[in-house]
Amino acid sequence: MGEWGAGVGGGEISRTSGGVLPDPRWFRLVMNMYPQFLFSSVRVRRIATDWTSVEVAHRVRPWNRNANRAAFGGTLFSMTDPFYGIMALGQLGPGYRVWNTCASIEFVTQAVGSSARSWNSTRMSSRRSET
Repeated sequence: MGEWGAGVGGGEISRTSGGVLPDPRWFRLVMNMYPQFLFSSVRVRRIATDWTSVEVAHRVRPWNRNANRAAFGGTLFSMTDPFYGIMALGQLGPGYRVWNTCASIEFVTQAVGSSARSWNSTRMSSRRSET
């Protein structure tokens, strides 16, 4: 575990000399042009200006469905995977690296038609707690 603690589902947050994410509106547009999202019909609908929530949607199309006419599991997983780390990185700002080391998904039913997902988090602080 990093000096600042573990992320959701396991992970690490550490100091680095790296940059910061751009404005959430611009980042949403860039993510919507990301080839893996663009060709899988995954759309980022909204990212809060303080990086505390994200809304993502997926629409099943003829080119992105499986033999059962439902969404591929990998597509559903890819539409959820990056966003906890992105939200943490956007909140912490420059000088941090967030690494999501594990994730899991439970498929309860087939995703036929369209599906949407939203995430909310409490505001993170880059200040280290002294305990």
